[in-house]
Amino acid sequence: MGYSDRRDEILSILADVGYRSVDASRERIDSLELARLVYEIERRYGLDLDLDDDELAAMSTVTGAAEILSRLTLTAAESE
Repeated sequence: MGYSDRRDEILSILADVGYRSVDASRERIDSLELARLVYEIERRYGLDLDLDDDELAAMSTVTGAAEILSRLTLTAAESE
């Protein structure tokens, strides 16, 4: 799955939990959205995210969240 797919997935998750539409162009993710996004990623991927402060800060944008999600799922796939 490529970066643009991950970005679309982040937007889809945020839309699913009711915070914005899928086609929303807002890049910033607020703290409530971020908490729900982390929960949804853990639930959907069966991951236990232990994000450090830098990773959480990076996830405050759709771009950063897509990058973190790509890295986390790649790492999880490599350890299987």
